[in-house]
Amino acid sequence: ARSLRGPGAKARVWPQQLRVFRTQLALAAELQRPTSVHCVKAHSSLVAALDDLDVLPPAVGLHSFSGSAHQIGQLLSTRAGP
Repeated sequence: ARSLRGPGAKARVWPQQLRVFRTQLALAAELQRPTSVHCVKAHSSLVAALDDLDVLPPAVGLHSFSGSAHQIGQLLSTRAGP
């Protein structure tokens, strides 16, 4: 098993974490369930994940959000689909 701590840990686990997160968002959308997202220093990844969905979950609650007002605007304008 790969270490989740130490130098380079984030780079090693980030791709897997994004895949799991996208899967969870898609499942929440499919089941029409709200989701809660802890987002710190990953705003562009969050916007990209939401933009990639065909259907959004009915609600996305953000906690521990550390972004700017501009980034909130980006999230609010996120729409599902092409």
